Amino acid sequence: MIVPDKKTEAYLNEPVSPKGVLRLCRAGVLPSSDFLRAAALCRCDKKWGKFIALILRFFAGLSFLAAAFFLMIAKWAFFYRTGGFVCLVLLLIFCMCLRRKSAVADYVGAGLTGILVFLPDTVFATNSFLYEQFFLWFVLLLFWSLSSSRGGLRLLTFVVLNAAICLYGVLFALPSFVFSAMTFFVLAAVFDLSCLLFWENFPFKTPEGKQKCFRLFALAGAMLFLTAAAGAQCFSARLPNSGDLAFLFCFLCSGAVGYLYVVRFYDQSVRRLTELFSVCWICLLLYRVFYAFDCSDELRLALFCTAVSVLIVVTLIGERLFVARVKGDKNVL
Repeated sequence: MIVPDKKTEAYLNEPVSPKGVLRLCRAGVLPSSDFLRAAALCRCDKKWGKFIALILRFFAGLSFLAAAFFLMIAKWAFFYRTGGFVCLVLLLIFCMCLRRKSAVADYVGAGLTGILVFLPDTVFATNSFLYEQFFLWFVLLLFWSLSSSRGGLRLLTFVVLNAAICLYGVLFALPSFVFSAMTFFVLAAVFDLSCLLFWENFPFKTPEGKQKCFRLFALAGAMLFLTAAAGAQCFSARLPNSGDLAFLFCFLCSGAVGYLYVVRFYDQSVRRLTELFSVCWICLLLYRVFYAFDCSDELRLALFCTAVSVLIVVTLIGERLFVARVKGDKNVL
């Protein structure tokens, strides 16, 4: 098609719209008498429907935030009554009906199960332990997530379970000396790693993105527990004892994870996570070693800071060399 200039050609290459028809009329390509007919032909009713739906969603979100704000001002007094519980239960049933079609309803329902677990203790002062409430929420989330195909709900279930385990140790197991700090945190890390092995060999297929997300979070939880075990032994006493086995568990975990997800099945996120926690564990070990020496605190601190600086520089150089080798770049340094 021959057009008078580049500007008119750009108008013709744009998607069909009433605004484009008006530009063509002004350029003289389309007669002005045909403007209304052409605008009616290119009108898109679905576009207006999407625009109206967007406006309604905006006002719905705004009203929800306003309701939450005024409920905070009222100190949630409405939910301390029978009507509040009934309202929450009805909202949960409503979310159950819409969870197949709406991800928002699915996640809101998961949050409502937690509210229904924690609210009775606030209203009726049942004096139940916080870790018991988290374990109950975990059980409800487990049943809720099993009937859903969304990986985020399974992650939320795992997060609540780890929070329940931490609260159980902090509020009951450690103060009552049921477990030592190292034993408890190592057992919690072994539990997280067991969950990861179970997830990696789960009977039904899971999308690769969700698989990697759960893998990263489970490893992060296990490594945080191992860091807590090493830190408890590092700062509790400055003389070497059997508690230094926590560092052995840390580096065994680092070596096993590095072999699985760097050598066998490469995962860049897991590799970087392992590097980060390995550096933390080596720093804790250096702290343990330097404070076992009989010297002044100033000299210990100077040696420790120097060693940590050298360790970080070596780690950064090693990371850069590894990435360059993977990419095949010979001029990395």
